[in-house]
Amino acid sequence: MSYSSLKRSTKPMKRKRMKRSRPDPERGVEFSDDTKAQARVRAGNRCEGHCTKGCATRIAVFHHRQRRTQGGKGTLENCLALCRNCHDHIHDHPTESYLRGWLIRGTGLLER
Repeated sequence: MSYSSLKRSTKPMKRKRMKRSRPDPERGVEFSDDTKAQARVRAGNRCEGHCTKGCATRIAVFHHRQRRTQGGKGTLENCLALCRNCHDHIHDHPTESYLRGWLIRGTGLLER
């Protein structure tokens, strides 16, 4: 069988639409609009990460320092306002992120 015949016979795969899941109380809490607004003010509308030369300085995401899966709450203390590049850097380099405080282990340090 030639490559051209294989190419014609294969059908493109259709992407399945993912269903949105309901918020899971066991997974932690999203940030409220009020918390996001407070984080923006605290950050001066700039990225709080400054972790890479590619820092875009424009806020794109609100990051949980203590991950939601580890019980991270939707509080201002647990929130970092970040650009996309810094957010990706934090998750790509967890050792550095824990040392700098961008990530916090699920030890209850932020509980109130």
